[in-house]
Amino acid sequence: MIWWIAGVLAFFVIILLSIVLHEAGHFLTAKLFGMKATEFFVGFGKRLWSFRRGETEYGIKAIPAGGYVRIVGMSDLEEVPAQDRPRAFYRQKAWKRLIVLGSGSAMHIVIAFVMLVGLGLFTNQYRETLTVGTVSECVSNLSSEECPVGAPASPAARAGLQVGDRAVSIDGHQVASWSELVERIRSAQDATVTLVVDRGGQLLTLSPDLVVRTVPAEDGNGETRQGYLGVSTQPEAYKLGFVGSVDYSASAIGEAVRLTGVALARIPSGIGNIIDATFLGGERDPEGMVGVVGIARISGDTFAAEEDPAGSRITQFLFMMALLNVFIGIFNLLPLPPLDGGHIFLLLIERTRAAIYKLIRRPDPGHIDPSKAIPIAYVFIVVLVALTALLAAADVINPVKLPT
Repeated sequence: MIWWIAGVLAFFVIILLSIVLHEAGHFLTAKLFGMKATEFFVGFGKRLWSFRRGETEYGIKAIPAGGYVRIVGMSDLEEVPAQDRPRAFYRQKAWKRLIVLGSGSAMHIVIAFVMLVGLGLFTNQYRETLTVGTVSECVSNLSSEECPVGAPASPAARAGLQVGDRAVSIDGHQVASWSELVERIRSAQDATVTLVVDRGGQLLTLSPDLVVRTVPAEDGNGETRQGYLGVSTQPEAYKLGFVGSVDYSASAIGEAVRLTGVALARIPSGIGNIIDATFLGGERDPEGMVGVVGIARISGDTFAAEEDPAGSRITQFLFMMALLNVFIGIFNLLPLPPLDGGHIFLLLIERTRAAIYKLIRRPDPGHIDPSKAIPIAYVFIVVLVALTALLAAADVINPVKLPT
């Protein structure tokens, strides 16, 4: 239970820190370009504590559900004193405004990148080796490694394979990787193979009689027959190093971007599954949408996983938090107010309109006031709140569980 609570608390702490860094991205770039930022607060609602340094008030508010930076001149509805107008947001060049608006999402990608590089540098990675790690005592079924009553001995056990043997060749073909060995065994099916292993520096030739197991096809259509020996590899631990960690981080973020696009595209169709699973007793899609409550529960379950070293728990949790930051960063770029992407979308429309007016030799009509998109923002907020409430109910009534 203590591990579960630690996981939930760790989730909320990292999310809160991510929000602070998101707003810091806006704040720092605004200050870099000489804009005036008067407030930097974590949370909303009643002011609990604050202090002023220079022209900016920093503080914490009662509801820890976000944060904000107040930059002078974000809207035409705001009254800007004459002395502050040169520093107002809407008076700045378009590229500066674009950087300020996009810096919050960029910060989430930076957070993910740093976390993943850290995981690459300080945690063990594992790769297959040609060394035998386990030898099954019997021909087990696919759902369990335990031996059913009356199950025959595995081909590996009958042939005398031992943990620590290093595979050299099979049927005269020298194998370069464990994956190649597995492929040759699976394709051999019901046959006797000649397997050469290195046992303590001595080459031994064994002749296991493979058996056949029927397993689901990789494409999900039907079943396929495969040869079965009954051994698994002994993984080798290694560290990536800095260059490898950077490459690992970039690859993971690229895959996270792809998965985020898939997840966002599935939201409309996923709402039906959530309603069915929450109120009609349907089955929850394990790859479907999960809300804040669900992610907090998964974080707790990750920390509380039985027979799992603490280091592994933390590694899995941090990897999940890195991917979540990628999702938040991309979600925030959707072209919908009040998200940053909505402001960026209006800015792009503004500059496109200015370019068209220039071509037809007409004066630049100026910036587009974001306050004109307030009705759209209200609709989006209502939909987002409703979806958040629905996901919270689903995560309580029919939560997504970690695979066992």
